Amino acid sequence: LTDHVALYKAANSDTVATQVEMKCVEEVGLLKMDFLGLRTLTVVHDAVRLVKQSKGIEIDIDNIHLNDDKTYQLLRSGQTFGIFQLESAGMRDLAKRIGLQSLEEMSALVALYRPGPMQFIDTYIEGKYNPESIKYDHPITKPILEETYGIAVYQEQVMQLVQSCGGFSLGQADIVRRAMGKKKRDLLDEQKAKFIDGCAKKDINANLAQVIWDKIEMFAGYGFNKSHSVAYAFVAYQTAYLKANFPVQFMCALLTSESGNLDKVALYVEECRRVGIKVLPPDINQSFKDFTVVDKDICFGLGAIKHVGDAPTHAIVSEREENGPYKDIFDFCARLDTRVAARRLIESLNKAGAFRSTGWSRSQVEAVLDQAIGEGQSAQRDRLVGQTSLFDMSGMEEAVVTMRQKPDIPEWDEQSLLKMEKEVLGLYASSHPLTRYVHILDTFGTVRPSELNDLPDGKEVNIGGLIGTIKTHITGQGKKMAFVTMETLEGNCEVTLFSDIYEQVAPWMQPDTIVMLQARISYRNSEAGLLASLIIPIEDAEKYLTRAIHVRVNSDKVEQKTLQKLAEKLVARQGNCDVYLHCVSENQTGEVVVHATEACRAAYYPELRTTITKMLDDPDAMWFSAGMGLPSHAPIAETPPEPAWKRRRAAAG
Repeated sequence: LTDHVALYKAANSDTVATQVEMKCVEEVGLLKMDFLGLRTLTVVHDAVRLVKQSKGIEIDIDNIHLNDDKTYQLLRSGQTFGIFQLESAGMRDLAKRIGLQSLEEMSALVALYRPGPMQFIDTYIEGKYNPESIKYDHPITKPILEETYGIAVYQEQVMQLVQSCGGFSLGQADIVRRAMGKKKRDLLDEQKAKFIDGCAKKDINANLAQVIWDKIEMFAGYGFNKSHSVAYAFVAYQTAYLKANFPVQFMCALLTSESGNLDKVALYVEECRRVGIKVLPPDINQSFKDFTVVDKDICFGLGAIKHVGDAPTHAIVSEREENGPYKDIFDFCARLDTRVAARRLIESLNKAGAFRSTGWSRSQVEAVLDQAIGEGQSAQRDRLVGQTSLFDMSGMEEAVVTMRQKPDIPEWDEQSLLKMEKEVLGLYASSHPLTRYVHILDTFGTVRPSELNDLPDGKEVNIGGLIGTIKTHITGQGKKMAFVTMETLEGNCEVTLFSDIYEQVAPWMQPDTIVMLQARISYRNSEAGLLASLIIPIEDAEKYLTRAIHVRVNSDKVEQKTLQKLAEKLVARQGNCDVYLHCVSENQTGEVVVHATEACRAAYYPELRTTITKMLDDPDAMWFSAGMGLPSHAPIAETPPEPAWKRRRAAAG
């Protein structure tokens, strides 16, 4: 070993160093270890700490049960935002398709979702649900591949195949794995010959040996090692366990870990709202520096507010813990050093809604701010010179508080409050301007903003949001185009408006306008952006984006003649909308959805809803949508040709 290490250090080329390292592996089993630092481990640790603080429950997170039903229900639901390794749209979809039921399947999922093994995902799923479809090239491979339904998922399986079929030693098998992973053709050809010879000694003919070798080579070039996959899967299981069983504490830890990334914070705040967890604005009597669990809610940290740094946060929290909650804005200014309770800091706190627990509205705090700061400064000066007020001596502090009546004025409107929160927090906390349009966004959107980076270039999508910044640019033809930042409930996305589109919408599209758009995915620096083809006010989404007509009928009660009238009414105006019947029955749970034939494709017109709901005597019997994720009789759109500049760039590459 000493000789090998000396030779390794003296090696003057990567080739020699690699050969020496392989020799070490073969002869003495020398191993290299790689440590990966993960923020997720901090999230897990913080969530466990929050569970103990808020619920008094001790969790031994490294020894939790690996068969928790709630955890696997969460994983199979696809609602895995915040779950390690399983956040992307592709992973969420795959978790549902596999129907995760064990840590072994989670490990396989981590290893399969990679550029090479992805081609075997369907084979893996088919093998799980249809064992008869599993085929083994030779009986000797079955014990090795049985766990993963007939395909090699891990590097260890590759090594076992080489050992079992070709008679290689463990060290020789690892040399094959390394050579395949690094595409060392000369070394591979040498090992292949040895493998074919080894197979012959085990009565595996040359043709079958070639087939097995080709598959080994294909797997080995991309495979994960199992120890890596299982470790990742276990961390993923830990995060899923915490989210499934202690969602408030887990989401609080997750928000704290991403507090420097506003897009991520916005995504997780929206996820909290989706699962029924309230995320409250910061509060001088409840918040600490970071996000905090308050009963069943999560409270923003004081450190998230602009102009409120570490020192003011520490002073506010320390004074509160030592002398009790702050009673109102006057009490706050009187108790804190004037260098801490400066006007800019108090204004930022107020804009964030941090005085709500005192019972004072933001408009009321603003109305008395000058008076409160003045009295606070006076109290500070008196304390510095050792003076005591008459009220202090007579124990009349409560009377003074009573004398400071709240102004009888209304609170500012919701739009103004949300604008203030956005100004000092970087995002909307108590609510969101898009919240009242969630139904339209869900019904006529075809993709979640967080999924854009998982879609192919050129994919057409519908998506809605709030217009943020608009930057115009003059084209070579002297026309205006625009680059727009659109804010969604899950963060921001970039939209490009070419001149033909921008000139149409420029008269009415301004910052804070809420819109729906049709666009194509376009990648720049590996980030998905949007090339808009249609932009409309969100109120017009139904008119322009309807591609599906949904009718719900109770199959136990509806009469045949009513169904006949329904069909006649739908086909009276032929159009481009698919029709879906949602059949419900008292004898079944859920509903059965029937996709009507192509002959029943109908046109959208608003009066259709009134007619059909009246016919079925049910105000909720009919609705329109964009048909997201549903089968359609619409002709498949041709993929647009790749732009010439992309072809030139690819050729140059």
